[in-house]
Amino acid sequence: MQNLIGPPLLLVAATIIWFAYARRRKILAAERAIAAAGLPDPRPPLHPSLVVIGDVVPPLMMGGLVFLGLKLTLAYVVAGEALGVGLLDLVGALCLLAAYGVWLRWKTQYRPMPEGWTMPAVAAPVRAVEPAPVVTVRLGPSAAA
Repeated sequence: MQNLIGPPLLLVAATIIWFAYARRRKILAAERAIAAAGLPDPRPPLHPSLVVIGDVVPPLMMGGLVFLGLKLTLAYVVAGEALGVGLLDLVGALCLLAAYGVWLRWKTQYRPMPEGWTMPAVAAPVRAVEPAPVVTVRLGPSAAA
């Protein structure tokens, strides 16, 4: 029964990281498009109390996740083999905690755009087209006529 839950936990952790990364990439692309177009940020400003909560809560949650990871590791060292828990199970649980920490950090750090917002169309720089050089071909005395 060892290493039974570890692989699914690793898969769930990878999925959480993937969705968090895709959300972060989408928000950063929208921010770059807004900056390139010279438009103001369409997101309403946060209330000051929410700014404080957003700054204080993630480090507290990270501390709690680290403490939980240490407790899981200690439980594995003390009684892991006797309970039928393998090393892969421990690694899967720790990776799930780490993935949740990454998701939480990116979720609080990157605010999404408002509902119904679309990216502005950024015009590509216009380059001047140079005319091709005119080439004249002389074929000899019969072409002079």
